[in-house]
Amino acid sequence: MKLLLISNPNSTSISAEAIRSIIPTLRSAPGARIRTEFTHAPGHAESIARRATTEEWDAIIAVGGDGTVSEIINGLLPAPGSVASPDSPNPHLTPEGSSPTLAIVPTGSANVFARAVGYSPDPRRAAEQIVEGLNSGATRMVGLGAWSRTPEHRESFRWFAVNAGMGLDATVIRDMDMARKSGAIASPAHYLLMSVRTWRRGVAEPPHLLVEGVGRSGNAFTHEDLPLAVVCHTDPWTYVGSHPVRTNPGKGLDDGLSLFGLTSLKTPSAVKVAAELLRSSNPNRVPERLAKEADTKSVAVRFDDCARVLVESRDGGGRNLSPLPLQVDGEFQGESERAEFRFIPDCLHIVAPGRR
Repeated sequence: MKLLLISNPNSTSISAEAIRSIIPTLRSAPGARIRTEFTHAPGHAESIARRATTEEWDAIIAVGGDGTVSEIINGLLPAPGSVASPDSPNPHLTPEGSSPTLAIVPTGSANVFARAVGYSPDPRRAAEQIVEGLNSGATRMVGLGAWSRTPEHRESFRWFAVNAGMGLDATVIRDMDMARKSGAIASPAHYLLMSVRTWRRGVAEPPHLLVEGVGRSGNAFTHEDLPLAVVCHTDPWTYVGSHPVRTNPGKGLDDGLSLFGLTSLKTPSAVKVAAELLRSSNPNRVPERLAKEADTKSVAVRFDDCARVLVESRDGGGRNLSPLPLQVDGEFQGESERAEFRFIPDCLHIVAPGRR
């Protein structure tokens, strides 16, 4: 069994001790032959994964966070622009041969996609789950998201696995990247502090987002002038430490994309919803409270099972496009005036813990 490890040595929770515990565990797989490659710069994991598709590997094991996983997915799979009938509400990946199976040892700060698939956040236990899954054939196909700043050009689409956002959440990602370059640690407390600061700036000068979408059943929706909007492929949206932040509870990886937004940042109801999302460690409390806020105050906006979502940033008058920070899978993508997101079902083959 040939296993290729693609490891990000700069991921948040990786350590020499973690690596020492992972390798012996993976070697316990029958006939395991392991090669490890370390990434050296943004985009390197994607290049390694793309090269791996021309070689014979039984599994590609991502050792890193959501950003590393996202890069590897973009290297393993043909570009999303190869979808058949892109104007259909339910496009599928055009068959272009098989790709190696993906497995994940999570060593990032949130590890949302790995947890959504069923991996333990503990690297050693995740390695054990990979061996168990390879031995038992516990694999599955999952859907993914695709995104582009210029959706009129099919070749511009890229894959994403977790979430994307334009405005406040992307500003937090950008500012954290800058802080890490200055030596700061990307701790949950630091993320929370930056989130509060960004929220306050947003109250004073809110973004103006136009959101349009189409559900997989063909139903359409439009919301104008939202100060906050995020597109999710996973539930939860993210984690703060061990606590899930669940914007669209109950969503599965095969349930299309989900939109979550707020119509105002200033009202007490918006603050209450945001605080509930951040502090709730009991997932069952969130849906009821979110539904109550949305029904009685019309503050929370939720739309599930989306085939497509278009987000545009406009100026205060709503007439002209105005660039805002954009993040995809927790990675800052620069500023953008618009972005389109699509759901592509059954496109990634992955080792799925606990599945038989």
